[in-house]
Amino acid sequence: MEIRLKNTRQNREIRVFISSTFLDMQKERDYLLKNSFLKLKALCEKRSVSFKEVDLRWGITEEESRQGRVLPICLEEINHCRPYFIGLLGERYGWVPDQIPKQVVDQEKWVKKHRHKSVTELEILHGVLNDPHMAEHAFFYFRDPDVLNSLPEQERSRYEERPSPEDIQRLGLKKAVNQSSQKKKQLAQLKHQIRKSGFKVRENFKSLRELGALVEKDLISIINAKFPEDEENLSEHTLEAIAQETFCIQKSEIYIGGEKYFEQLNALIDQENPFINISGESGVGKSAFLAAWVSRAPAKYPGTIWLTHFVGASSRSSDYKQILKRFIHELAGRYHLSVDLPQDLKDIHLIFQRVLEKIPKTFRVVILIDSLNTLSAQGLSKGAHSHFPGYTAGTGLCMFAICFRQFQRPAL
Repeated sequence: MEIRLKNTRQNREIRVFISSTFLDMQKERDYLLKNSFLKLKALCEKRSVSFKEVDLRWGITEEESRQGRVLPICLEEINHCRPYFIGLLGERYGWVPDQIPKQVVDQEKWVKKHRHKSVTELEILHGVLNDPHMAEHAFFYFRDPDVLNSLPEQERSRYEERPSPEDIQRLGLKKAVNQSSQKKKQLAQLKHQIRKSGFKVRENFKSLRELGALVEKDLISIINAKFPEDEENLSEHTLEAIAQETFCIQKSEIYIGGEKYFEQLNALIDQENPFINISGESGVGKSAFLAAWVSRAPAKYPGTIWLTHFVGASSRSSDYKQILKRFIHELAGRYHLSVDLPQDLKDIHLIFQRVLEKIPKTFRVVILIDSLNTLSAQGLSKGAHSHFPGYTAGTGLCMFAICFRQFQRPAL
């Protein structure tokens, strides 16, 4: 049995998948990323909500593409983003894979009937049209076809279905023309299917700004409905817990260091070291590594209580006293303990130790604090980090502490 602090991610995250053909929707995607989504992130942050867009233009490597992993990755990411989905369509149908990987067909039986569809249509089918529960959370935006009339002739080829020089060379002129005609028909059929599905469709946007305004309006309506501005005030401990989990999620998603460092840290955990110190120069990715590790660790270490804190996740995240108070609050809530939180740091330490002692001995307690050396606490003659067990002078880049059961009370 595993004990963990309450997971707030399900309740306080909006993760939106962006689906479109790539070649003709580059500017639209860029505009949303650099303008509309920044506004939505700012709004969500004020309400302690994490907003994340998933744009797979940058998420699939050349190696994954060569291995036929494009479609599996797309479908997997759509599942992670449910129920939020944005579909952008112009006058291109998109890339049709020569074959669909067997593992996709085995996992998604419906794909058998759609072997000659584009990846974009498969995304829309999987993400929205095959799932009625996506209603009110999925939006489609169709660009006005007349926009193409204002483009130079050499640029229009990127915005509409027509035989490319590569297709003509590979297939011959007649087959290439027939393929292009077939894609136009498939695109028309797809748009018709979306229109009659009952999902919200915004037709004929003419500019990037107009598209941005439509997307912002639709997603703000979701944010306001799910996380109203006047919702019941959350406690400072709950707000900090949400900020911490949001920060951890965001950092873990940018970790690129591989599994070998996880294995090294796991080995230290297995030895039950009472204190582990990870150091490194600023900017090398220590926070991302710890966030990625702690996201995976609970599955490996059942029977563990995780108390995690990332300095920098909020404006109050470097306050040592507030960290201890939040840890006490979370443990007291889990074990139904009545605790009055004092202001004096000595008393806070004492209560924290007593709360830890209430936890059944069959469970291990892991305390992870990122950027431990930057903590501040009023009244401490030395930095707060110096009072953690196992701390030694000279580790100015000390980041991370793991304590098994006992918590050292500082000599103030």
